[in-house]
Amino acid sequence: MPLILIAFIVPGIVYGAMTGSIRKTTDVSKCFTHAMVMMAPVLAMSFFAAQFVECFKYTRLDVMLANTGGKLLVGSGLPTWALLAGVVAITMVINLLMSSMSAKWTALAPILVPMLMMAGISPELTQAAYRVGDSCTNVVTPLNGYVVIILVAMQRWKKDAGIGNLMAMMLPYSIVFAIAWTILLVAWVTGGWELGPGAPLWYTPSVHH
Repeated sequence: MPLILIAFIVPGIVYGAMTGSIRKTTDVSKCFTHAMVMMAPVLAMSFFAAQFVECFKYTRLDVMLANTGGKLLVGSGLPTWALLAGVVAITMVINLLMSSMSAKWTALAPILVPMLMMAGISPELTQAAYRVGDSCTNVVTPLNGYVVIILVAMQRWKKDAGIGNLMAMMLPYSIVFAIAWTILLVAWVTGGWELGPGAPLWYTPSVHH
């Protein structure tokens, strides 16, 4: 942590001093405050996601949904590619309402991971499908805390641009990314390549005697 701090704070202060945006020590404090303000939406979403997860634990709805959903998936006989595409689609839709990647995964993981493990899909592969869906609709949801930053950059070239212009411009990219990355994920799984060291594609329950 100290090395990371030094690696970023020294160039930042030097750049600020050279450009004139940092003239005194209080300006450095303002820069830190500005950075934390940008993190506020993530922290707020994490708080409510934590309450949501605790409610799930208390009611044990996560266990019920995972068990029931897993049995339905196993009994449905759907191919693996259809299950993965379903995870991608569900994540894309939920991402429009809950943009925080970590908060969304915290809420969905207790349901999706055991459900798909019952269908023979590893937690690593479930998370890979989740990340594909999560990355596609970030730029077209107004609830994304960074949409304002993107809009400010957009208004440098189009002064009257609004949220609607941004969504309309980014929607084709979102659709293309969703299709292309889902195809890439399915092709990767079809090839049988592991997701990384110690990250298999399939889950096989261990048998204890």
